[in-house]
Amino acid sequence: MNMKNLSPTEFKTDNEDEAEFFAILSDRIPYFDEGSGEYKLLDQKEIRSKVKNFYAKERYEDAEELIDALDRFQSINLEKEFRQVKSRSYRFSEVQFVKVVKKAYERDTSVSDVLRFNMANKLEEGVDYLYQNSSIEGEKLDIVHNILSEWSEKEGRGPKKDGYNLGYHFYYTESQKKYKQFAKYYVKKNVLKNKIDDEKLIDIYLKYYDIADPGALLDYTDIIIKEDKGNLYLQFDHSINFIFECYSLDDLNNFLSDVANQGYSKNELRNLPVFNDFFRLSDMVQSIKEGEDDQIKAGQILDQNKTWDDIHDKISFPNQIIKFPIEINDGSLRLDGVCMEKGKVKELILKDMIDDELESLNINEAKKQVEDFLEKGQANKARQIHKKITTYKSLEYWAELIESLILQSISSQVVSLTMPKGVAGLLKLFDLEKEEMIG
Repeated sequence: MNMKNLSPTEFKTDNEDEAEFFAILSDRIPYFDEGSGEYKLLDQKEIRSKVKNFYAKERYEDAEELIDALDRFQSINLEKEFRQVKSRSYRFSEVQFVKVVKKAYERDTSVSDVLRFNMANKLEEGVDYLYQNSSIEGEKLDIVHNILSEWSEKEGRGPKKDGYNLGYHFYYTESQKKYKQFAKYYVKKNVLKNKIDDEKLIDIYLKYYDIADPGALLDYTDIIIKEDKGNLYLQFDHSINFIFECYSLDDLNNFLSDVANQGYSKNELRNLPVFNDFFRLSDMVQSIKEGEDDQIKAGQILDQNKTWDDIHDKISFPNQIIKFPIEINDGSLRLDGVCMEKGKVKELILKDMIDDELESLNINEAKKQVEDFLEKGQANKARQIHKKITTYKSLEYWAELIESLILQSISSQVVSLTMPKGVAGLLKLFDLEKEEMIG
């Protein structure tokens, strides 16, 4: 904590709030000296001299400004003045912010409460220092001290159970094809493969997924730091813009016909997505398999008081795209042990996204295979390999984009605190280091 020279005759600052606060405590008036660009503190004798000098030079507006200031300071209600609520914001580096978030979870409190508690403790030292200053009126300082104590002891809000959102929202409106490749792969790997064993049936489901809003491909992403079982994690959340879209009866009939062609029994279907919510659909598939004319009617589909929107909750994209432990090691942030640097975070994300088959894919060799199959006239095999290449490149593209969002959002964070004006004044007098605030 910076203990400044607080002699009223030598006090100088370019900050108006700081000048006013110390002026009140020392029974003086702040005066801005245009020559030096700083505020100085004047006693009543100096003010009278200044006013007389301004009159001599016919600078009546300057004289009026000083007289008004003297009148305002003499009539001020100190208790009311110092209890006015102010908001102060502080910018922390990524390491500092993660450190204070960790302390907040450890103490079962909020980030702002951690800062408030530590700041109040350091300011108590400052108040002790001020009590030793003979130019400061003890009764006025008592008021400030009481306000500081109340601020320090007020009840906290507790930690954010849903985590600390780094506050980055991104809107992306291009690369619809790459987004669809990314979403399709991710839905298959993280949603459908967890519910369906048959690869062909998974592909049938994917035929009926599509982008819901082409104008907002990556909309409202959240990058969150939260605690889980004593450890901090960073996660990237995004509500996928890629849903199961059998809204029309024609689409639904086509979907059921495709499923029927796979030969599933009615009982097997009832354990699969969509069918486990709408049992009538498995009967429809059975009818199609047996060549019966059983037209689907809306009343038959929307059984059990469910709607088509319920389907999306069952087989939609998971909001949490990635989640890695985050920690401080040797003074720098590490994401799952990896330095948070451009390129390295991308590699980490990509490795988490892809399956073993894509991870072992050699792009150059795959390109050569496509060329060889095309030369042999085997277009179907060439298409299969090419699909793997484009899927990998799409995931690589999105891994790089997510990396950039993470690095941008965590680069620094601003924390705001509310406090009485008396406390804000103390903070102006004593420049606390960020590490002192964090504790």
